Amino acid sequence: MEAQQAPQPGGPPPSRLLQSNTLVMQQVTGFMSNDFDILDANGAALATVSTTNDAGPRWLVGSRSFTVVDANGQFLMGITDPMDFMRDTYQLADPGGNQFALVRKRFTFMALRATIVIAGASTITLAGKPFSMEFLADVAGVEIARATRQWAGLGRGLLGHSRYALEIRPDVTPIDRLGLIGGMVAMDLMRHKQSQGN
Repeated sequence: MEAQQAPQPGGPPPSRLLQSNTLVMQQVTGFMSNDFDILDANGAALATVSTTNDAGPRWLVGSRSFTVVDANGQFLMGITDPMDFMRDTYQLADPGGNQFALVRKRFTFMALRATIVIAGASTITLAGKPFSMEFLADVAGVEIARATRQWAGLGRGLLGHSRYALEIRPDVTPIDRLGLIGGMVAMDLMRHKQSQGN
């Protein structure tokens, strides 16, 4: 089932990615690149998340950046993981390069928690288990999405690749959907850092 929503004025451009209520995110490279294919529930390609800068050590290359491009080649969002020791924040930018949201890790004991603050829209809270990558997303206590980790297959699993299914409530707006996708990438980066003790 897909949401039938008119694009919001000044919001993200229309895209099947922002209408599908089930998103499957399949990691296609190792952590240092953190590239994903995004598929619908039937396995059809919706978008790709690609690393756009050198994947060398953080202390040599500084900030990491990623792009989200849909299956039609339309650029939807940029994600930046800046060098911000002890803060762990991620910036989401629109096609014009303007920041529209900030993902920030929240420090909790034995849990992984973050907020996505979207300018002029929602504040989404993500909370879950750090090593299983299962989490709930809510706005003011109302659940809007749920993510679960899926089996990526023996070959991909041995290479450490991740696969997640994100189920989104049909009435979630396109801008909040973009925020959730950015949050998924950020949470995967946070999960890896936490597993490495960083």
